[in-house]
Amino acid sequence: MALTTILLDNDGTLVDTYNMILESFKHATQEVLGKQFSEAEYMAKVGQPLATQMLDFARNAEEQQRLLKAYRSHNEATHDQLIRAFPGIVDELAALRAEGFEMGVVTSKMHALAWRGLQVVGAAPYLGCLIGADDCAKHKPDPAPILLGCERMGAQPEECVY
Repeated sequence: MALTTILLDNDGTLVDTYNMILESFKHATQEVLGKQFSEAEYMAKVGQPLATQMLDFARNAEEQQRLLKAYRSHNEATHDQLIRAFPGIVDELAALRAEGFEMGVVTSKMHALAWRGLQVVGAAPYLGCLIGADDCAKHKPDPAPILLGCERMGAQPEECVY
């Protein structure tokens, strides 16, 4: 089978959200715990669902939920101002589409916010689907979200690259 479909990660691949993520972590831990951590500690598990990442900072489930709420509130408020497409990425998506490739995104970010970011940076018109953390019961590194992306794109896994 020929390669027909490209599934991409979002944060750190299509969009530069490093500073937005870091600032949201700093805000949440300061607000909820009254303390800061190192940049390496904040960014250690980026790419996994946010709830999983918060387990590194929370002492219990209630604290984890408070951290999630504070993070999401800050992230939502600053999202559109801080998100950026990596240089040349939108042009590359256009070129890949012109070559006949179908493309989608599989991310650990929540669907609505990920899609909003892709719209803000101009990448959304080139993407046929988005699988977010809330679209699939299992999360990366489990293959389930990628397989769901293949299914939604109407492609066999053998026709896809992630």
